Amino acid sequence: AASDVYKRQPYDSWMGFRPSLPDFVPVIGESKHYKNIFYAFGHHHLGWTLAAITGSVISKIICKDGVNLNFSKYSSDRFI
Repeated sequence: AASDVYKRQPYDSWMGFRPSLPDFVPVIGESKHYKNIFYAFGHHHLGWTLAAITGSVISKIICKDGVNLNFSKYSSDRFI
């Protein structure tokens, strides 16, 4: 009957947690082992919003275009 619809549990699907880094800080910068690999990941739920600025910064790092930012806190070495 139509009243049975309201007695059912709501359908809810859970797909798990989104991948994220333990400290919630992205990894940005050059690989320490390979000079032709550059990292730019770990923006969590803000990937679409931060992609443009991260791409701009990474392109300047690759082209050695004088980025005067300290990327040590974004290094992948912080997890070693």
